Amino acid sequence: MTMKKWMMGMTIASLLLASYPMNAAYAAETVIIQETVNTSDSQPEQSVIDAAQKELRAFLNDSAVELEVEKNGISDISPLWIFKNKVGRGRIHVDKKTGGITGIFADYKWSELNESVKDTATRVIRKLDPNKTFAAESVSREKKFLSDGTVHEWVMTGKDMVVKHGSKTLNVGKEIMITLDADTLKAKNATISYPFDQATDKKALNAGLNALKTMNGGKAVQLDVAIHYAGEKYDGWKFHDTFANYVVDIESQTGKVTNIDLWGHKEAVNKTVKAVKKDKKPFYAKNQAIAAAKPMVKKLFDIDLTGYDVAIKKDNYTFMKKGQPTLSANIDAKGGFWSYTVLDPDSN
Repeated sequence: MTMKKWMMGMTIASLLLASYPMNAAYAAETVIIQETVNTSDSQPEQSVIDAAQKELRAFLNDSAVELEVEKNGISDISPLWIFKNKVGRGRIHVDKKTGGITGIFADYKWSELNESVKDTATRVIRKLDPNKTFAAESVSREKKFLSDGTVHEWVMTGKDMVVKHGSKTLNVGKEIMITLDADTLKAKNATISYPFDQATDKKALNAGLNALKTMNGGKAVQLDVAIHYAGEKYDGWKFHDTFANYVVDIESQTGKVTNIDLWGHKEAVNKTVKAVKKDKKPFYAKNQAIAAAKPMVKKLFDIDLTGYDVAIKKDNYTFMKKGQPTLSANIDAKGGFWSYTVLDPDSN
C-alpha cells in the first residue's frame, strides 16, 4: 500500500458522466482557445468568450449555452477569466496569459444523475460503512487541465460535519465526500467523518490515541474528529482535534501509524524560541538526527533507524535506507521532532 500524507483540506469526490456524452473534439489534453490574450484589458475579447463558449457547449452537450463573465474574473489581478453559463449550469476558467482552459465545471442535483452513477457512489460509501445512507447535497462534474495531464471527475459531498468545542458548535468540513473517475466510474477517493467517539473501528481509534499519547510525552490528547478514508491503494483512519493541532493516521488493515503530528505542540515551542532559519546550519548533523529520532520511531512505527541515511532541508529530516520504509520528520525550534510520516511503507 502506497500512502501519502492525507492533507486536512484535501478536496475529494467525483462521479462518472453516464448520461452526458462527451464531444470527441473535447478530448484534447490541453485546450488553447487563443494564442495571445491582452491581459491589460479588464474585459476579455469576444473571440475568447466565443471559444470558451464552444468548449462549454461540448462539455455539457448543450448547443444553447451562452456565456457571461463572472465579476471575480474581470480583475486585472486575477490570472483567470471566469465565465459562467447565463442560463443553467456550467462555468469555465481560462488563463489570461496563455489563453488555455484550466478547468470546466458543472453542478448537478443528486436526482438528475444517472442511476449507475448514484449506485456507484452509494456502494463506495457502504463499503466504508455498511450502515451509512447517502444522497449527495452537492454534486459537480469537473475537468481540469493540469501540467501532468487531464483530470475528469465527479465530486460529491454530503451534509456539513459539526463538532462541539466547549460551548461552540464548529463546522469542520463535510460528513461524506466521494471522487469518482468520470470516464471509468471507478472510485478514486472517499471519506466519511464522524464525531471521534463514533468511529466504527475501535482498534484504529485506540491505536491513534496511544500513538498520540506516546508522542506527547505520556499526556493524553483530546480528539474530536474521526475520518475513515479510502482510495484505490489505501484505506485508513485519521483522528484529530477540532483545529488539527494533533493528528494521527492509522492504516486500517495493519493498525499501524502512517502519519502523526503535534502541530499545536510545535507552535507552542516556537513561540518561545526563534524558529529554524533558512540561512542557519541544520540543527542536527545526520548522526545526531538519527540518534534523536531513533527511540520514538521505534515506538511508533517499529522501525529501526540503524544504518539509515538522512537528507536535511531546513527543519525537515528524511530518513532513507534501501529496502526499508522512508520516513519524513520535522523538528521544532528546540530540536524536538513534532511530526513523522511514513513515505514508503511498502518497502518494509
